[in-house]
Amino acid sequence: MKKKIAPIIAAAIMTLYLLLYVFVIAARVEFFLLKALLLIAPLWLIYTMAQMLLERLDEIEKGEDDDIGNY
Repeated sequence: MKKKIAPIIAAAIMTLYLLLYVFVIAARVEFFLLKALLLIAPLWLIYTMAQMLLERLDEIEKGEDDDIGNY
């Protein structure tokens, strides 16, 4: 369980930071097209962060402490 805490905390901090960015952009930018373009990257990063967290938690459950051995 201890090994799962660090990835969860790191993902949570990054996700909160990106969500704050999304809310600030959504509140301040008036033009829809510009707003849409500025929101694509952070929303995609949030999605990617969640996928990577799930993958890392699966690796930890399987006992793969370091995925360097896969290469």
